[in-house]
Amino acid sequence: MLVEITGTLVYEDVNKVSEEIKGLFAEGHDKIIIDLSGITHVNSKGIGALISVKASAGLGSRQFVILNPSQDVVKILTITKLLDIFTVCKNIEEAKRLLK
Repeated sequence: MLVEITGTLVYEDVNKVSEEIKGLFAEGHDKIIIDLSGITHVNSKGIGALISVKASAGLGSRQFVILNPSQDVVKILTITKLLDIFTVCKNIEEAKRLLK
């Protein structure tokens, strides 16, 4: 399942995005690709949402990968030293291969 997130991932957007992805897990989608290439800005709340999704995925045999994150996302994840806790893919083929 591919989820494309565009625009900002800040305060007012975070709950919607987090609940959407957790809802997909609850519906039985156990492999999700989160496309963050269209994110123009992310803050600590947005990073918190990604960590929350990762924690939810870890409760079962669910997996998700981050696809082609924007420079802003990569910068924040690098500064916070969180880049290594996520599986990040540069293209859809790589993401699909890793989720098999």
